[in-house]
Amino acid sequence: MAVRSLRRTKYKFKWTKELTFLLLGLLAIIIVTIVLSLPTKVERLIAKWPDASLTKETNFSEIDENRLSNLVNNGDYVFVFYASPSDTNAASKMSLIQTYATKYDITNVYWLDSTEVYQASDETKNSRDFKDDIANREEALKGVDLDTTLSFWAFNDGSLLKDYASDADADDTNSFESLVNQVFGAYKESI
Repeated sequence: MAVRSLRRTKYKFKWTKELTFLLLGLLAIIIVTIVLSLPTKVERLIAKWPDASLTKETNFSEIDENRLSNLVNNGDYVFVFYASPSDTNAASKMSLIQTYATKYDITNVYWLDSTEVYQASDETKNSRDFKDDIANREEALKGVDLDTTLSFWAFNDGSLLKDYASDADADDTNSFESLVNQVFGAYKESI
């Protein structure tokens, strides 16, 4: 048997346009796949409120205090549900708001998370720094009570129209429902 000499053939790598386009195409597919697999804002909201029976067509969107302050100062009608997902009573209230928002064709109700205030220890709540910080934040939001754990606010023309925590009995579900119905009804009549 004859032995062939095995010579290594050396190939020089050549960067071509086709190879460049192929790699860019693969990179684009990977990026698009990653972006499409991320949950949307609505899906994240639904995950935070599993007991509220929200759907992808929900009227709710999450908001932070700075953006809320800007919206209020713009003078538009702004509806805000202020609650913590860890509050067992809040999910039923959120479902109630969703029902009335749908009934009155309200397209956007904002949810402001009260978790930070809700979970602050009593020591922190009694400290001067905490009280000063809350007072400044309340002033920026037209005097709402951030020390409460659940409320519903309605703003118009840069002022607070309704604050459930200060206007109604927080333990009475009927007063909450009545306030939401009244606020949404007044909004619907004004447009």
